Amino acid sequence: MRLRIRQQVQNEVESELMDRISNAEDDAREAESRADYWQGDAEWLCQSIKDALNQDWETAKETLRSALNNSQAG
Repeated sequence: MRLRIRQQVQNEVESELMDRISNAEDDAREAESRADYWQGDAEWLCQSIKDALNQDWETAKETLRSALNNSQAG
């Protein structure tokens, strides 16, 4: 009887741990995906800033304003 209870508890603990590991792996993949997205957004904003440096002031302001409005960072 004790052995059966011990085995049942062990199975439940292992199941719970596997669920938590699976959830942690899912969270890690989601975080990596978000990081990739934000990196791309940041690179795009940096390129917009570089482009603005080669423009007159009024055009540069409009370029940067547009970039920020179209970015998730804005």
